[in-house]
Amino acid sequence: MTRSRTLRWAPLAGIGSVGVMAGHWLAYVAGVSGSGLRSEILAQTGHSYWQFVLKVVALMATVGLGAVVARRTGRRWQTDSSRVERWSFVATRLIVLQVIGFCGMETAERVAVGAPLSGMFAHRLLLLGLAFQVLTAVVGALLLTGFERGVVRVVRALRGRRRRPAAVAEVIRVPFRPVVIRRLVVAGAAGPRSPPRS
Repeated sequence: MTRSRTLRWAPLAGIGSVGVMAGHWLAYVAGVSGSGLRSEILAQTGHSYWQFVLKVVALMATVGLGAVVARRTGRRWQTDSSRVERWSFVATRLIVLQVIGFCGMETAERVAVGAPLSGMFAHRLLLLGLAFQVLTAVVGALLLTGFERGVVRVVRALRGRRRRPAAVAEVIRVPFRPVVIRRLVVAGAAGPRSPPRS
């Protein structure tokens, strides 16, 4: 994978992973009432790794936002490439990534501990999870495009200031034609004097 493609997909992976975890957590909070029952279901379905995964997700989000800055401040950055993709286009890609990630995570968790896959349909967890994945993807797309627009504006301002010359000569334009004052020489008032007549 080329460097430019990595910098393009790293923000999606970072924000998408945060969205998967947030949507996953919201689905269990909304679907399973009572913290005791929720903790029991989470323990039975292989969610004991959450503390570690949260740290990895935080790291991925940081790397993703760093990739936005790196892509926008790189040598190939040009004025035309300062266009930021529409949030709806970013949201579409995030929805696909997050739905796949959520379904894969739920399946892997249950397979790892030997829990039945049919448990995903209990308490409407799968339906709620998919709904929250769409919601968090839209929020993530708005935040990501907003952050990228901010980076573009800062970079454009800094580069514009750098290219501006240190001293600019000011040209003063006079709105009227200059008036030329000519000296009128009175006859006999100037020039060599002739000798007096006798």
